[in-house]
Amino acid sequence: MQREEMLRNMSIPKLIAKMAIPSIIGMLVIVIYNMADTFFVGQTHNDLMIAAVSVSTPVFMIFITLGSLIGTGAAALISQYIGRQNYQKAKQISATAIWLGIIISIILTIIITIFSKQISVFIGASDESLAYTNQYVFIIGISASAIILGNIFGHVIRSEGSSKESMFGSLIGTFLNIFLDPIFILVLNLDVAGAAIATLISNLVACIYYFHYFSKNKKTLLSIKYQDCLISFKNLKEIFITGLPIAIVNFTNSLSILLLNQYLVEFGDQYIASMGITLKLLLLTTLLQLGLANGILPILAFSKGANLKSRFLACLKLSTIISIILGTILTGILFFTSPILVSMFSNNETIINVASNMTRFMIISTPVIGLFFLSIASLQALGKTTLAMFVSSLRQGIIFIPLLVMMASLLQIQGIIITQPISDLTSILIALPLVFLALKKGDWQ
Repeated sequence: MQREEMLRNMSIPKLIAKMAIPSIIGMLVIVIYNMADTFFVGQTHNDLMIAAVSVSTPVFMIFITLGSLIGTGAAALISQYIGRQNYQKAKQISATAIWLGIIISIILTIIITIFSKQISVFIGASDESLAYTNQYVFIIGISASAIILGNIFGHVIRSEGSSKESMFGSLIGTFLNIFLDPIFILVLNLDVAGAAIATLISNLVACIYYFHYFSKNKKTLLSIKYQDCLISFKNLKEIFITGLPIAIVNFTNSLSILLLNQYLVEFGDQYIASMGITLKLLLLTTLLQLGLANGILPILAFSKGANLKSRFLACLKLSTIISIILGTILTGILFFTSPILVSMFSNNETIINVASNMTRFMIISTPVIGLFFLSIASLQALGKTTLAMFVSSLRQGIIFIPLLVMMASLLQIQGIIITQPISDLTSILIALPLVFLALKKGDWQ
């Protein structure tokens, strides 16, 4: 099999470039995609609309969480099975992942559209921004199937080495969203509803591309056919346990944003809007680093399945170096250009000043944040799911939540701002020794 030979024999630098660059670009596309709604809504110069889109981020992240739970779990398993040359099982897992995503997303759409107003209040919408938030959440709820399936498709396709094709799906969706946003928001004056409609359409088109990939690609080892699907307890357990670490990362991200919004309500919608813009800028660092980790996960998982320890270690070592260099460059860019970047989303001087200061404080940990995501990917590939889940829950959960409560009480707004970098650095210091221990005690044959 051509793709299997690539994962087994291609030089590590070339293989990382082939697998990780499209994954990183795909994540960059998600960053741009995520920023587009806020940017074009910001052109209305309505701070309440900016706050509505910002406060709705946890709902969007729930979809990403579920897509990552199923997608990364299936992708790691598929790569391992291909490494063991169990192609039938790889095909079964891919079909199961897609149909599982369809079922879950339909259920989620029903819940969110029925309870959109209650959800808007729960995630932190103020009385003034509630109407806008409710509009956005309702339409985003309709988008659940397209967003979740698009995420699953991207991971599954990447698992057999088709990283470039996975990236194209993300590019199609993002460019279409950027094209539609100004039309719906500014030309047709649909405001936040227009942003949500653009998101719905662009994700549907991306899914159509992925369906076309499977229907026309005769070389793929995978399947999305219902007859190849087996939603058994064993398959579900394997997918969920393997994918849970990255899903925990995304879930705790949503939870942390929800808590931040709750603490920022007392400071007003301008602070909520400022934090929303800051967090979108920080996505540039976290998602690109996550893209690198997701890109090498199939390599690591294949190497483990094929019992190629030296190849596993070589990939992890080079990826670590790349991660630190990438993180340092991104930190410098955000530090020196944060006022310019923030002003793209709002012309409010208070928001520009507050968001710029927030960004400069919160990027302290970004040169090394990639080590956190590489740790999770390594533990996933090694099959150390319990450790991977524990590490995943550290950054935005176990450490972040109690730290936020304490720092907000002691230092008010400054405490809220510095919670994230402290949590990041502490999580990395805990994660790295666990990875070294897992590598040392790994059951290599």
